[in-house]
Amino acid sequence: MAQAIVQSSCRKLRAAFAVGDKATSYLQEIMETLEVINPLLEDAERRCLRFRRDVPKEKSEEMETTPEAIQPLLEDTPQQMEEKKVRDWLRLVVKAAYNILDELQDTMTPPAPARKFMKMMPHAKVLKKKNLMADKMEKIKEEVYKLWVDMDEFNLMSPNSDATIEPPLIYVTEDPTIGRDKQIQIIMESISVKKGHHITVQIGGCQDGSKTRLAQMVFNHTRLKDYSRVWIQCSRNLHLHQIGKSIISQVSGEEINGGSDDNMEYVSKRLHQLLDDGIKVLVVLDGIWLSRHDCEELQGMLREGSDRGEVILIATDTGEMYFRSCSESSEDMCWTIIKQRSHFEGRLFDKQELELIGVDIAKKCEGSQLVAEMLGGVLLYKDATGWAEVLNSDIWEDGQNGEPFLMLAYTSMPPSLRLCFTYFAMFQNGHTIAKDDLIYQWTSLGLIEQSDRFSAIHLGEQYISMLLGMSLLQTTMPVSTTGSADKSTTWFTVNHMVHDLAKQVMRDIYDTEETSYQQELCSNKDCRYVLLTDLKLSSKLSAQIRALRCVGSGKMDLSDDSFSFSKCLSVLDLNGTSMLNLPNSICQLRHLGYLNLSGCSGLLNLPDSLGDLLNLLYIDLSGCCGLRNLPESFGKLINLAHIDLSGCSQLVNLSESFGKLRNLLHIDLSRCSGLVNLPDSFRKLTSLKHIDLSGCFGLEKLPQSFGKLINLVHINLSQCSVIVSLSPSFGKLMYLLRINLSDCSGLVNLPESFGNLTNLVHINFSGCCGLLNLPESFGNLINLLHIDLSCCHGLGKLPESFGKLKNLVHLDLSFWSCFEGVEKALGGLTNLQHLNLSHPCCYLAQQQSCLEGLKDVLGQLTKIEYLNLSMFLNPIFYSESVERTHGIIECISGFSSLEHLDLSHNRFLHDLPESLGELNNLQTLDLSGCIRLKSIAKRIGEIRSLQSINVRNCRSLKSCELVVKPDNGEAYSNTNIVELENANLEELEISCLENVKSTEDARQIRMALIGVAQKWKLCWTAGSQGSMDVNALLGELVPLLQGLELHGYNGETCLSTWLTSTITYYFDTLVEVTIEAISRCSRPPPLFLLLSLRRAVFRRMASITRFDVNDLTDGNREALHRLPRFTLELDDMESLEEFKTTYDRNGKECMLPAIGELVITKCNKVCFVPFTPRARKLVISECSKLMVHSRGGHPRTSVSVNELVVKNCKKTLYNWHLLHSLPGLRSLTVKDCDNLWTIPDTIEALSSLQSLCLSNCRVDKVQHLSDLTCLREVKIVSCEGIDEFMQSLQRLTSLGSMHLSDCDSITSLPELLGDLTNLEKLAIHRCPAMDSLPGSINKLTNLKDLRILDCPKLKSWCERRENKKKMAHIRPDYEEHATSRPGSKDEGDVEGELEDWSDGMEEEDEPEAVSTDAVENSVMTDDTNVVEEVTRDVDAAVAADVCLELRLGLPINEEAIRIEEEQDEISLRLYL
Repeated sequence: MAQAIVQSSCRKLRAAFAVGDKATSYLQEIMETLEVINPLLEDAERRCLRFRRDVPKEKSEEMETTPEAIQPLLEDTPQQMEEKKVRDWLRLVVKAAYNILDELQDTMTPPAPARKFMKMMPHAKVLKKKNLMADKMEKIKEEVYKLWVDMDEFNLMSPNSDATIEPPLIYVTEDPTIGRDKQIQIIMESISVKKGHHITVQIGGCQDGSKTRLAQMVFNHTRLKDYSRVWIQCSRNLHLHQIGKSIISQVSGEEINGGSDDNMEYVSKRLHQLLDDGIKVLVVLDGIWLSRHDCEELQGMLREGSDRGEVILIATDTGEMYFRSCSESSEDMCWTIIKQRSHFEGRLFDKQELELIGVDIAKKCEGSQLVAEMLGGVLLYKDATGWAEVLNSDIWEDGQNGEPFLMLAYTSMPPSLRLCFTYFAMFQNGHTIAKDDLIYQWTSLGLIEQSDRFSAIHLGEQYISMLLGMSLLQTTMPVSTTGSADKSTTWFTVNHMVHDLAKQVMRDIYDTEETSYQQELCSNKDCRYVLLTDLKLSSKLSAQIRALRCVGSGKMDLSDDSFSFSKCLSVLDLNGTSMLNLPNSICQLRHLGYLNLSGCSGLLNLPDSLGDLLNLLYIDLSGCCGLRNLPESFGKLINLAHIDLSGCSQLVNLSESFGKLRNLLHIDLSRCSGLVNLPDSFRKLTSLKHIDLSGCFGLEKLPQSFGKLINLVHINLSQCSVIVSLSPSFGKLMYLLRINLSDCSGLVNLPESFGNLTNLVHINFSGCCGLLNLPESFGNLINLLHIDLSCCHGLGKLPESFGKLKNLVHLDLSFWSCFEGVEKALGGLTNLQHLNLSHPCCYLAQQQSCLEGLKDVLGQLTKIEYLNLSMFLNPIFYSESVERTHGIIECISGFSSLEHLDLSHNRFLHDLPESLGELNNLQTLDLSGCIRLKSIAKRIGEIRSLQSINVRNCRSLKSCELVVKPDNGEAYSNTNIVELENANLEELEISCLENVKSTEDARQIRMALIGVAQKWKLCWTAGSQGSMDVNALLGELVPLLQGLELHGYNGETCLSTWLTSTITYYFDTLVEVTIEAISRCSRPPPLFLLLSLRRAVFRRMASITRFDVNDLTDGNREALHRLPRFTLELDDMESLEEFKTTYDRNGKECMLPAIGELVITKCNKVCFVPFTPRARKLVISECSKLMVHSRGGHPRTSVSVNELVVKNCKKTLYNWHLLHSLPGLRSLTVKDCDNLWTIPDTIEALSSLQSLCLSNCRVDKVQHLSDLTCLREVKIVSCEGIDEFMQSLQRLTSLGSMHLSDCDSITSLPELLGDLTNLEKLAIHRCPAMDSLPGSINKLTNLKDLRILDCPKLKSWCERRENKKKMAHIRPDYEEHATSRPGSKDEGDVEGELEDWSDGMEEEDEPEAVSTDAVENSVMTDDTNVVEEVTRDVDAAVAADVCLELRLGLPINEEAIRIEEEQDEISLRLYL
């Protein structure tokens, strides 16, 4: 840093030679002496900084505090004494260099014009002043000579290489996600919030810069796009009152500055009102410093009184709030960061050698991202030797303590950059500053000077890039109390470690002062840089001050001569003060280059002497809302490059002298709401590059000559709602890159010359609702990358030339109506990466073909990374079949680069095709508001990159799958987080649980998903080995549920520990449990201990060979009494050989109580031992051995089984020996069995049978049924051999009900039907070949209920007059089923039909509501087509979420039907 000051003074000395001053000989000698001293200054500075490091902070804590122990410490060691001498010498060098700069600057700058308050200086005094200058330079020469002599005492070493060589201009662009995606995922998993919930997350455990950067990435995360976002840059003195005010301001725009409302009570009340409105707020407190009490009070302030809003509070500092640790990165990730920061891939030489060294450096980083970033930025400017020096330096001795690395970064900087870096000491800790603001302060102070190659501004940008590359500077969010900060401006901050280093260097090497006392300021005559707090600046300032910043000064009174003697002042920052006037003595600040008066709302005018500040480069008058005009002398500030007048709402016009500011580069007139026009002289500002006129509501038009500002790069006309058109000269702005016309609602058209702006890359037309068309020349803008046409409701079509924009990357057409031409326009945009087609509006039926054609175009946009189709599919889907909708969505599956997909609020989306699982890069999927969505393909949940699925308000969604993904060191993704609010889930599946590594992971999943479904399905991948014991995992993971399924766990456990340890607390609500494919579980867990359990399923349990109900009760006898209410299912148990039906009671083997229902499926080896079990219902499927070789008998004391269901038994019926063990059997159902051959012995075993159901069987060999004297019901479904079967029913007088269904071959019933004299009910369904009933039907005098469904021939027969006479005592009921047909029903429908047939007509399935849910009343007219058209139009209204009015030619006296849907803002009015 000292080198840079000396170098600057040498440059000034050379410039003075040209003047030929009397003191030239002195100047020559001074310069030559300084050039000898200069190379040694770097070593001197290193020694000064090293001296501070040599005493570790820890030592002071360990040392004794007795006087005897302290005395030796008070005496400096010889080394310390020498270092102090070096520091004192270095200070004198810096002081001498500054004195040279001050004298030369004062001499070479022309004096300010005389004012009335000043007396003209006599000529003699001018000569005396020149002689005085010569005397001073002679004195400085002597001082410099002495410094040169004293230098030999210190043995300073000059560097091996020329450290003054300016590095190449390299702009470091960082990828903020490198090494942080794992941490981002951890944080995002912590903030699953529901309505009425609030969560606080503390980002700690990592370096300050990393915490801020993580907070920024969470702040901008797409998952939180619906949240109002608040960023508050905190410091130690920021109170809860100020935090609350800032939240209110940034959310609602309401400012609370003074007055009766500026109190904590009002702030808390206003926050509650905002949250009660249901808003969602994300608040980041960057650099918070709050006590535990303050933390609790802040959380209470955001939580109390609100049960509708959602608040996420993120804080970035160590504190006592909820802590979420930032995990460290791997060595490979550190090397990746170093390569990226050092531009390793772009190096041409020594790459192999550099890689060997770089990998070792990465290992020493020990996972610290900030250290890797810092070193990467340092290594950018070093060769292989420099890399080796870093590897072998002593910075690693203190571990990952950040100070040595900061010092290395500082000493590796070029001297001029060090000078800029130390200027950060002039800002308070946590302060944010805009990029241009910082660069102009550097430039005004001469810290950077333009070179032959680059201007000072370009060099300033380079320096910022270098500081960013070393992580000494971080980008941040703007701090705005009004919520209106310019988002296009880049803002920076530094963490407290960097700030402390800058302050240390400032304090140790040259004088700076941070004070709140006037006396201290005036007493230090050598102070150059001053940061004032709470000071009334009423006295004269010191003549040596170069920069003065006032912070929190409040009311400031300036006297007329406050600046009379501040001849060196170059930076003056008085922002936020309540200053009422600016003294005329301001004109004496001849070297002032930077003036900041922002926020001085009491300032009403500026002195005319302001125009004498000829060196002024930057002036900030933003927020001076009382300022009505600028002085006429303002035009004299010919060196002005940057003017900020934003928020000067009283400013009506600009004077014509404004056109004299020929060097002006940037002007901000945003929110100058009183400004009506720009002066004609504005055309003369030909150097202007940036102009911001946003929020100038009164600006009627731009000057016709606006096109003469040919160097314009960026124009912001946002919210200039009165401007109707742009002048044709606009097309002359050939260098224009960005233009913002958002919310210019009065803009109707663009000139044809607009197509001449061929360098444009970014256009924003959002909210230009009056824009009717785009010129055909629009296609000439071939360099366009970004177009926003959202909410351009008046734009009916896109020009044909739109397809020529081949380089377009970002296109937003949300809330759009330009359907015409959109298919052709998008067809050529093959480079699109971001496409938003959400919320199409003003939809008409004739435009549907455009939308359907557009879906074909989408398949060509293969580079898409972000696709928003929210509500886009409604106009297409509402009239399409499910198959067609699949075809439309499947075109998206070809987007291999897609990362974010939004399908929200597509109301007619029923399910998602499996092909979407091919989107291997998908990160977020938004399905919220898809009210008819019933399922999500499993492959979608298994996408490895998927981080978030939003299914809020998916009311029809019954199940959802989450996949726990592995932490493989590359990218952490614990689960694909699902937002499930108002999703009426019946089942939630969580798969790949082997990837849960810790109880903390399990708790995170549970916290995110608790309450979203009453049934959970937990799955492990087959054959996988999890790192957590299943008992510990389930204890942490599973909340209160009604249903639980466990699949695929491969560990050695029987789950007993889990159940017995947690059952009383967590699982007393479980009603159903399924355990499947737990291959190493050898006996069932004690599920009967679950008090509410009603159903248990065991499936594919390969290690269970013997099933003992005693294992289910764990010896608890009370559990046995719950068996009659219990259903037990055993499915596909290939190793199961025995099912034990007894238990031990005091040494005596007793029969188990009757089970409510026992289902055994695909258990080919099982037998009942020792008896057939008691069960109210026994279901046996695909278990032929159990039916044939049953060894069990039955106890004499009770009946074993009431109902038996047999499915898929391949053995002949007469070999079913199990039937002989069921003497009390009352109901038998047989399905899918072909060998139904009965013999008298079989019939005898069924002597108690009352109900017989045969489904999908061949029944011609079923005989002797007339012997079943107790049989009351017979049901035959889809069977063959019906004629022979009917013969066996002869003389079965006990039969009261008969049901025939889906028997295609039967043509009639036999005459013996008349013998069934007690038959009361007869149902014939879907027997299309049946054409008559037997003549003996008239004998069935007890038959009162005859039901015929989908039997057209039989119905026709029954309706003949002669046949009605035969059935005079019967009234047939012809059930109508419009969609039914033979064979059309699935098995589930048939079973329901069989159960309910005798209770009356079968109920039809409730048709799915196609129109809005509120449509309950039908409109009856003579023309059914009218009703269908009404329904279709209602659906179209739902698709577009608009108000629909239908006027129908119906009777006038009918009442109007009003339909409203509160959440979706649908309104239907039918005028009848």
